[in-house]
Amino acid sequence: MPTTAGIPVPGTVLAFDVMGTLLNWHAGMSAQLASTAAAFCPDPHLTPDWNEVARHYRQHCLDRIRGRVEPAFDFDDVLRDALSETLLELRITLPASAHAEIIAAWDRLPFWPDVAAAFARLQQRYHLVAFSVLTRRALERLAERTGPVWHELLSCADFGVYKTHPDAYRRAAAALDVPPTAITMVACHDFDLSAAAAVGFNTARLWRPREWGSDQGYSPASQPPASFASLTELAPD
Repeated sequence: MPTTAGIPVPGTVLAFDVMGTLLNWHAGMSAQLASTAAAFCPDPHLTPDWNEVARHYRQHCLDRIRGRVEPAFDFDDVLRDALSETLLELRITLPASAHAEIIAAWDRLPFWPDVAAAFARLQQRYHLVAFSVLTRRALERLAERTGPVWHELLSCADFGVYKTHPDAYRRAAAALDVPPTAITMVACHDFDLSAAAAVGFNTARLWRPREWGSDQGYSPASQPPASFASLTELAPD
């Protein structure tokens, strides 16, 4: 269960995962899939569960990128190929223009409601870093939406190695010119937190029980020293 013990020391680095931790990808993507299908293929017989389609899509993205070293592709390629794989697997046919519309929506995903207010306070206390498998272009578009809250943007594509490979975290620390122990990884995923902790990062879990659209079965396997029900707990007044 969440606990506010272990709030990071002011002035240290907070490295934020993005997808799921800051962005409500499931709500945004399931809505986009449904609206795009209705616009591009108004077939009354096309009635899949778009919530489930979004979950399949996200899982294929994770499977394709997680832990990769020097891949011949980046996360933009993953979004394209994983979408094709998902629709083929679920026997959903949409035109290429619909694919493009769905992929573009990843740049417009909604933030969780606690993000804006918390970041206004966090910026004054910590060195804020976005650390993600997203491309640098995607992170820059994210920064345009959040405003000037980030001190640095770290894309795994710049390192050639992707979370959850240990070298992704080591290279992030090197890029920040601080030891791993000076960084707190903030994420809602076990796999990210465990991998970060293994190379010496501090960790803080941000609980997002509805990341996948439902809190059914949400039971993280690990319990970091710091665990927060919302970003506002991480940035108290």
